[in-house]
Amino acid sequence: MRYFTFTVLAIFVILAVCLGRPALDEETLIRNHADPIAEQMLTALSQDDYTAFAMHFDEHMLDTFSEAEFHRLSQSIRASYGIYESISHFSTTVYPQATIVKYIAQFSQDRTGLDFTIEFSKTAGPGSVHGFSLVQAGWLTR
Repeated sequence: MRYFTFTVLAIFVILAVCLGRPALDEETLIRNHADPIAEQMLTALSQDDYTAFAMHFDEHMLDTFSEAEFHRLSQSIRASYGIYESISHFSTTVYPQATIVKYIAQFSQDRTGLDFTIEFSKTAGPGSVHGFSLVQAGWLTR
């Protein structure tokens, strides 16, 4: 009985780890698309360039995140964290309607950086940025 319980528990752990995680080939395709977009968005944030930042937004994001909100965010990030320097990939998760790609972004005035997440919608066309978030580093890794 103990062996059976252990086996069932091990199967549940393996399934929990594997669910939502894309295959290596799929993750490579996603990253080849997402990494340049993330770089562009973070560079545009440092340069206060709304046009470049919103270039890959879907209609929902264009309606939701205004240029005025972008300029406030850009000024706040530059004042608190400095200029964007680099990103490192943290994770990729595939859901039926969206793909979430998470990064840790490094800035010139803060060594802990920011956790940067991009959501790509599968229903609004390939590669459409449907959402994003920037939070203090550590939230992704807790």
